[in-house]
Amino acid sequence: MAFCADIAEGAWDDAKRAAFVEHVAKKVKEDSDREASDATLHREMYELFHLCLTSKVKESEVGAALKDLVSKLDAGQLEDCVVDLVWLVGEEALDAAGKEALRPKIAPLVNQIIASGAAKEDVLKERVSEEVLQEATLIKSAADARSRLQRLRTGKVYSQQKFNLLREESEGYSKLIVELEQGYGLTEANVERVSNNVQALIAYFNLDPNRVLDVMLDCYESSLGQPLYCHLVRKFGATSLIHVVGFKFQGYQQAGQTCPLSLYELAAALCKEGVLSVKDIYPHLAPADAEAAKDMEQHWTSTVQAVKKMRVFTLSKMEDGTDKDEQPFDAAPHAGSSDNQKLHLTAALLDVGDWESAEYLLSALAPIIPTSYPPVAKALCGLIRRAIAPLYTELLGTLKLLPLMQRPEVEPVSGKGVPSVSSWEELEQIAPMLAHLSVYLHMDPVLFVQLCRLLKKVVGDLKGVQPPAHLRDMLLVLVSALT
Repeated sequence: MAFCADIAEGAWDDAKRAAFVEHVAKKVKEDSDREASDATLHREMYELFHLCLTSKVKESEVGAALKDLVSKLDAGQLEDCVVDLVWLVGEEALDAAGKEALRPKIAPLVNQIIASGAAKEDVLKERVSEEVLQEATLIKSAADARSRLQRLRTGKVYSQQKFNLLREESEGYSKLIVELEQGYGLTEANVERVSNNVQALIAYFNLDPNRVLDVMLDCYESSLGQPLYCHLVRKFGATSLIHVVGFKFQGYQQAGQTCPLSLYELAAALCKEGVLSVKDIYPHLAPADAEAAKDMEQHWTSTVQAVKKMRVFTLSKMEDGTDKDEQPFDAAPHAGSSDNQKLHLTAALLDVGDWESAEYLLSALAPIIPTSYPPVAKALCGLIRRAIAPLYTELLGTLKLLPLMQRPEVEPVSGKGVPSVSSWEELEQIAPMLAHLSVYLHMDPVLFVQLCRLLKKVVGDLKGVQPPAHLRDMLLVLVSALT
């Protein structure tokens, strides 16, 4: 028998309440196992609630005991126990035959439980049946509560989420295009008004939000120099944006068409502004990594075979003229990569200066050597030139060569993770870029000369001291570009 039942004989006074509280707190804390302590707490509290429903203990005494236990036990554990037992004793009082007299006691007991802070009213409404809540006067009608809950579940789980395209009205899209096709007329002053108008059009004309987002991205694609479109795109959920942009790339791939460069520039601009993550859009791009790696392996095999054929000199082919029919072999690894969306997106990210996203793609595509694709290598060279421009300009001033420069000034670097090298100590920051570029530095002779001048100055200042590791790596890149 529980301790509460043992001390229930006679009047329940402050001494008995204090003894009960100390006993329960001690027993619960002695049990190292959570299940054992929960069982002890449930047993003792059940006896206390049952004594209250049978009028052996007053509701106010139960409230006082619970208030004392709140300060001695874990609040979450006590609340779980109390809510479970309210459900249990409530169901017993409602369902058991001959216990109809217990029903009027439920409401005072629940009121004392809420007043003591042992359980919140919202938690009770979540976990206790509607009939018990009605007896506890927490709700007016159990039938109405069940009906509302059923309507809520139906609307949330079973209602069709896809908009019926036949219900959409073309007038809504015409007004939508008028709002969005402002291009550079979109300003800080009117962008919030345009956003509110777009949301109103979606609601009034029953427009599909995904189609609205698609139209908005098309408008942004036609005016990539207008960054305020990102403010409008942010109004939509990140998941919807990923699916819509991914569907654009997949649509071109499935149709066997080449994606326009503006689509890559759009995705790069969204990544740079933080609206889209390259990690989320990566699975939607073609081809798959395994397929690209297989194509690269076949390319190396074909290259080896072509080199072997070059060593063979056959007179019979020259006499027959069959050697003229052979197609020339292109040794470039990505000579036929016009449909590789991942490489094109990498180049676009480098062009806009989003080094963080571009570095992720360069690392993910390392097995197929992404910088061997000329657009990627040239874009990376351009990004490095913009990064070292401040330091290189300072060096030219020191060498008194600045007045001789006829080339246009390089635009200042701006982007996520792109270093701006303005001192010799910061030159180390471009080492990861050069590591990815490797031998393909030869594609930009101007950058090669700039790096040679910078590193010559650094090596000259060492004065016989062992160069650091990053400097040796950068020198190796220069040497490899010469081979």
